[in-house]
Amino acid sequence: MARPAIDQTITFLHTRDLEATDRFYRETLELDLALDQGDCRIYHVRADSYLGFCRREMPPGPPPGIILTLVTAEVDTWYRRLRDAGVAFDSPPAHNPRYGIYHCFLRDPNGYLIEIQRFDDPRWADRPQGDTATELPRLPVERVTVVRGDITDETTDAIVNAANTSLLGGGGVDGAIHRAAGPQLLAACRTLNGCRTGEAKITKGYRLEAKHVIHTVGPVWRGGSHHEDELLASCYRNAMRLAAEHDLRSIAFPSISTGAYGFPLERAVPIALREIVAALEQTPQIETVRIVCFDAATYAAYERGLREISPVADQPSEPSS
Repeated sequence: MARPAIDQTITFLHTRDLEATDRFYRETLELDLALDQGDCRIYHVRADSYLGFCRREMPPGPPPGIILTLVTAEVDTWYRRLRDAGVAFDSPPAHNPRYGIYHCFLRDPNGYLIEIQRFDDPRWADRPQGDTATELPRLPVERVTVVRGDITDETTDAIVNAANTSLLGGGGVDGAIHRAAGPQLLAACRTLNGCRTGEAKITKGYRLEAKHVIHTVGPVWRGGSHHEDELLASCYRNAMRLAAEHDLRSIAFPSISTGAYGFPLERAVPIALREIVAALEQTPQIETVRIVCFDAATYAAYERGLREISPVADQPSEPSS
């Protein structure tokens, strides 16, 4: 008799302070909240792996004997990103020849030890992978992540610039991207002859961590009767098209037009998410779309919008323990 299938794994831990834990895992580690059960919250780590925290009284001091290991090839990138966000590490990344790994350690608000690790042991690459023929691909919406931060720090293949029609720099996100990328970006933009509202053009990223910048011009809000919805949708659609045409695997968006251009945030969110998810349905090579929100209100609106269209939103909210 064949072994019954195991669909997901969830590791549950206790926490004294659920709100501080939530901020750390959602804002610092940028994990998606998969399910909020009140006193228990479950975060999506990767594929079918989840991490849950339940509010409980705990003895004082760091919990003994527990290490949460996040395996990634980008240990150094994670270290720099979290260090720059103010996270304290026990030590910089280092090689451990005994176990054939490269790793570093930090602690979450509960004192749980978190290890960020890369396997250098070649046997890890040859480990059993399970029955990959029965694994389901990630749904398009599961490839979208909402984070709060500075888009110029993103390490995706491309970041999207909410530009003006001249493409020669401006305020807000546009100015920040030009400053971070350096004068070569402006020189490249001068050769593009501007960009019409709703369209998109691509350049290299120059001094940015991202390899490319996709420039798109969002609509100025004029009451909603001047095709603003259609033009905003076109921005996201054309940016995703360029990403696919250039074989990019990851892309980060700002919230286009909801700043100085005055497009109502609650109206912009469903348009953005609809177009991104629709594009992902046609472009399986794009593995990750990140929506990078500068302020708390924007983050909350996109996070709520994404939760509303996520399949997990239809699951019953029964206690897990």
